[in-house]
Amino acid sequence: MEANSYRKCVTCQALDGISFTKGCYMGQETVARMKYRGGNKRALYILKGQASVSVTPESTLELALAEGFRPQGTILEAVQIDGQLLLTAVLPNDTADDAVFRIAEDPQSQLTLQPRPYVLEE
Repeated sequence: MEANSYRKCVTCQALDGISFTKGCYMGQETVARMKYRGGNKRALYILKGQASVSVTPESTLELALAEGFRPQGTILEAVQIDGQLLLTAVLPNDTADDAVFRIAEDPQSQLTLQPRPYVLEE
């Protein structure tokens, strides 16, 4: 599944934009399988913080753990203005709201999750 299709499926489902019980629409089979088989283990998140290096989708996002940092998620887009960084990333659904991230290429960077405008149902 392409990244854009995946993002649309997750967002439409979270905003009740899809009915799983009626009608046919493009991608219905894929979306229904994701819902009923529990295949949707990732969601789109917004992260905000600071970084002194230029961040691109190829940059490595790392999650802070007690024993250090571990690569986590995929950066989709990033905007930087005067050291402030705002980015979207696909992360596991069970990512803690208070998780702290950094950009691997900038060990001093620090990013936090921003509240989502929708709730992910289990």
